[in-house]
Amino acid sequence: MKNETYEIIWNAIYSYANQFIVESGNTFFFNTRAKKDLFSEYNNIKSEFKKRYMKNAEESILDRHKVAATFMIAILNVKPIRIPDEVSLLRKSEDVYSVGFTKFFGNEKLAIKAGVAILNSYIEKDSKEKKVIALPKDVSHGEYAENFCRELYVNQLEKKLSVLSMAHELFLIEKLSSLT
Repeated sequence: MKNETYEIIWNAIYSYANQFIVESGNTFFFNTRAKKDLFSEYNNIKSEFKKRYMKNAEESILDRHKVAATFMIAILNVKPIRIPDEVSLLRKSEDVYSVGFTKFFGNEKLAIKAGVAILNSYIEKDSKEKKVIALPKDVSHGEYAENFCRELYVNQLEKKLSVLSMAHELFLIEKLSSLT
């Protein structure tokens, strides 16, 4: 990824993260190493993915869904938005699998917002039209965005984040958006 492209993505991520922190009453704080760490993590995940799954790793280019998924995983690994230790300690006793589980989903929300924004920018660039991908609103068992956050959180907790799976999910979200 070119530095100029990363700067554009980073500025959007930083803006959203700061907005989230302010709206939370400054309960959370920003990881000051996030900009450098996120760029490095994205490139590491992308390189490893290409080596494992693509024939010509050096020459291959990721499609928009895989770029977005790779960025999402990098955000989840780097955790640009941090919670104070005392809040974190209180949360460790909660059962992550229970229906009533309430979790700080700042980084998950940030990852989803970044992933969808990346998809939208690729689509706008490729088709020259403003087509907006949006997450489904509600599903029979709650709000889709919250369920997506919970999925990302649990998959990371269980070390099951996958570029392929997440790219597939983003592809389906894109297709669903075009139907509505």
